[in-house]
Amino acid sequence: MIANCKQARHGEEIGDYNEEKKVNGVYVATEIFRNNVFGIDAKECVKEMREAQEQSGHKLKNGFFRIEITPSKDEQATEWTEEQWQSVITDYCQRMGISNSQAIWFHHSRTDNDEQLPHVHGLVNRIDRNGKVLSDKYCQKRSIDVITKMTAERGFTTAEEISKKERETIKEKAHQALRQMKRYDFTSYVIACADFGITVRPNISPNGKRSGYYLSLEDSSREYKASTIDRALTDSRIVKTHYNEHKLYEQERRKQLERQKEQERQQYQKQQSERKPNGVFIPEEAKEDVYKDWDMLAALEELEERERTIVILKYFEEWKIDDIADLLKENPNTVKSILYRSLKKLKIKMSREEIA
Repeated sequence: MIANCKQARHGEEIGDYNEEKKVNGVYVATEIFRNNVFGIDAKECVKEMREAQEQSGHKLKNGFFRIEITPSKDEQATEWTEEQWQSVITDYCQRMGISNSQAIWFHHSRTDNDEQLPHVHGLVNRIDRNGKVLSDKYCQKRSIDVITKMTAERGFTTAEEISKKERETIKEKAHQALRQMKRYDFTSYVIACADFGITVRPNISPNGKRSGYYLSLEDSSREYKASTIDRALTDSRIVKTHYNEHKLYEQERRKQLERQKEQERQQYQKQQSERKPNGVFIPEEAKEDVYKDWDMLAALEELEERERTIVILKYFEEWKIDDIADLLKENPNTVKSILYRSLKKLKIKMSREEIA
């Protein structure tokens, strides 16, 4: 479970939101618990709290606590009864020291993005029934400590465990997205992540420029800075990360292709060995085609890593010389020379004009 507790000034607006919540035009809020208030709706209950604040003689800038408690999906809150929700609320309020104060709580069956993740919103008066002011010092920290203990005692998933699991999932999927991208640019990265169920939200600075970004699972309301997921995903390092990931992807793809060709070769040899004397004749040039790609891959392995990279980017990935030069931080003429030398090693005759 996760619980957020913040001090609040505008109780009337919060009460209206809690009671009148809609998702896609459908009401999703129902009152689930109240304490020492008797109004027929949230507006009248908040009015009672205001009267108690005035009678106490205390002038508070923020006269309310605004609280939200959200179970994780693993806790199957969609199946909780009203009594179970009330048990969580009363336990939380007692541990927070706010059980002797006026309060009204509403249950929301869905989130803003229409996800079926039940949660509750509470509005609590910071003046208790004895006229004492409830301290708001470190209220969020206290709330985290309380809900963490409650979660552990009830055998539920803690916020820290949920966050850790989500960050690990996002990291894995973001790297998978990078691995399959031919070239890196931020827009393509956003699209690739979406294919893996990851939402990318750019952080726009006041001057209108992008400054970092956030990632989240598409079915979660929690998002994380890229740096908290993996520093290799930050703007300053992601280009290099993409190069390394895509390189590994291509190496694995080549190995898979080699395995496939080897299987084809073995199958071909088996067919040849089993062929009857009156079988169909296969000319030598046809046999050569069977091995063509397999032989090329084997030949590439004889090149130095830098030479092999340039050949693959140019002829397998169809990159331009200038793009390869930018990636490798080399002069385009140097890349051409390396490519020409590599092809010569492969005994492929091409002019420098054809290479360009």
